[in-house]
Amino acid sequence: MEISKKTSSILVISILILVAGCVSKQSTATFQSAINETSTSTRTPRPTLTRKPTVTATLIRPTIPAATLIAQSTLEPLEKLCDEFDTDSSRSSEISPYGEWFAISCGYKRNQKLVVQNLEGIKWVINFSDFFDTTINGEGGFEPLAWGSDGRFFYFSKVFGISGGGNQCFPGHGVYGLYRLHLKTGNLVTLIPSDRFFPPWNDFPGIEIKFSPTSEYYAADRHGVTITNLYNDEIIVIDTSDVMEMDWSPDGRFLVFFTATCGEELAEFSSMYVWDSVTKQTKEIFSIQGMLLTPNTWISPSMIRFEGEAWDGINYIYTLFDYDLAGNKMIFSGTATPRP
Repeated sequence: MEISKKTSSILVISILILVAGCVSKQSTATFQSAINETSTSTRTPRPTLTRKPTVTATLIRPTIPAATLIAQSTLEPLEKLCDEFDTDSSRSSEISPYGEWFAISCGYKRNQKLVVQNLEGIKWVINFSDFFDTTINGEGGFEPLAWGSDGRFFYFSKVFGISGGGNQCFPGHGVYGLYRLHLKTGNLVTLIPSDRFFPPWNDFPGIEIKFSPTSEYYAADRHGVTITNLYNDEIIVIDTSDVMEMDWSPDGRFLVFFTATCGEELAEFSSMYVWDSVTKQTKEIFSIQGMLLTPNTWISPSMIRFEGEAWDGINYIYTLFDYDLAGNKMIFSGTATPRP
């Protein structure tokens, strides 16, 4: 079984193939549709450690000046720290917002490690093999997700990828589990378990986890959409299904998510929703037939550009939409082919 990382391109399942000759469906759209508000808000106890991966602490002599650690150009030299673990060449590193810590994901096929280190001489090493049944050869690696805004925590996941065939709306997010490392103590907590990656494949193809830019919330497309407040452990569950992608506004106020009803090969119906962290309300703002909707970019903290992908029987046709969340209105829509 070949395993590889998920990319932003459409992933595919081996037992399906993309039929290029499908007949397109006529597109119709509705705006500002009301939905039944099914979100619930509850408080839950702080999560506890459900697995015990190996975390080792080592005091080291600081060798990287603080002034240079903040510079992006230092990332490549940092990745050479993986050499001591004899990993393969797949490596990526990230620096915390204020430059005190850095994290390096080492390897994809052998001896995969996550190294989290600071300038004061604390170094945490986490072994990828501790996160799954060691009798199965696990190719994959760690996925850094976010640094806590108060400087205490580092959040990460793990990734697996399986190649195969597929259709237009394959939800291939590809991350498994969510883990929180206490940077000063090394305490490792499982926030979202991932014990079912292997047969019967209940976790396949993984979930999407998005942290807000302010690190106040994280959202996961699990049990619909689950939004967790990292400050007070409040959990908001939005009862929905067939979530494809999610995205936070630059200021962290809005979470948009996209759903799709899919036929054997193509999207039959797709919708875009927005959750407002100020009002704690969710509403559907756009829906359309015969098109798959996905986020594109944020023009401003309250204006999002998203795109629609439709098959006309010969080619995929792409349409751009600009929507003003604050004004609750569509600003622009127009065809953009080839894909922007």
